[in-house]
Amino acid sequence: MQARIRRELDEMGIPYEEVVGTGTIATLKGKKDHPVIGLRCDIDALSIKEAKELPYRSENDGVMHACGHDGHISMLLTAAKVLSDHRDELNCTVKLIFQPAEEKTNGALKMLETGRVGHLDTVVVSVCTFHSGTMANIFAETAELSGTVRTFNPELRKHWSMELHFMYSIY
Repeated sequence: MQARIRRELDEMGIPYEEVVGTGTIATLKGKKDHPVIGLRCDIDALSIKEAKELPYRSENDGVMHACGHDGHISMLLTAAKVLSDHRDELNCTVKLIFQPAEEKTNGALKMLETGRVGHLDTVVVSVCTFHSGTMANIFAETAELSGTVRTFNPELRKHWSMELHFMYSIY
């Protein structure tokens, strides 16, 4: 998986560093160095043997991404592609953090200890509910989402709460 991540970053022209074994930190520079925004995903595989012979199965026998980390990786690579395609419009720097060892709970600490992530205020935006439509074969006209904004920084909490409310209200 790490080879795929690095191959994709190379194709997008986004420089990266390999850190803490299998981790990767890529830096996408826009017009300005600051602020620095970090986007993070988990990249662990679990010690589980894949039972199915499918084209997208793990390339490494005895391990698989059983808890959704393939989805996390795909989402961050997609965000990297979109941001890369619009890098001339970015007024910031974006750190793309592919973090290993989330399952063992020490990966984040090891990534921070490298000093390569830099100082980032952490904001976690969770979409917790998604309600839309009543029929399986009809696209609903509207959808209702709810969730939380978590951060230790009160100013960021207020900003992101207002920003998300604004985005919700215009659609």
